[in-house]
Amino acid sequence: MPRKETQASILIYGNGTSRTPNGKEKIDDSWNDLSIFQAKPEEFNLDGSPERVFNELSDRILDYKVQGVRSLSISVSQVMDYRKLMTALVLFAKLPLQIDQTATISTGEQFVRLEYQGALKGFQSFQAAVNALLNTNDVKADVSLKLEFKFSSPIEPNGSEISNIKSALNCNPVERLNLLLKVTY
Repeated sequence: MPRKETQASILIYGNGTSRTPNGKEKIDDSWNDLSIFQAKPEEFNLDGSPERVFNELSDRILDYKVQGVRSLSISVSQVMDYRKLMTALVLFAKLPLQIDQTATISTGEQFVRLEYQGALKGFQSFQAAVNALLNTNDVKADVSLKLEFKFSSPIEPNGSEISNIKSALNCNPVERLNLLLKVTY
């Protein structure tokens, strides 16, 4: 059987390509100049010590020219960090704070799992019970504490709210935290 040679062309989307055949995405070829490096992230997820996280956050705010912050959440998962972060809660009272907490505490064959989701005011009585359990002998604990600040309108990225959060975290700094920031441009 005779073989016939056929030429194929591969269409690759991205920089330096032409419009798709019969494509209606743009009238001119200006979309050829777009780059994935021009996209700006809508959220930053940073992990480390508070100092490192906030330094990296400042760099990203400058690099991407962030205009506003819609929300900020801080989470920890180590018992010592959990306890240190709990001491800073009263310093966040004037901010729009929601708490999401899970604690599984065991002594020998018995365990208790406590969960809380809500505002700071309701958490304060719950906090005393968790502290009492964590203070018992031979305790093992698996904890997660997330503080979420949702702002009704975007705040300034270098404004007083973020400065106050950073200052509160520096009063009794945790070893490691996760910071998730949702931003606007």
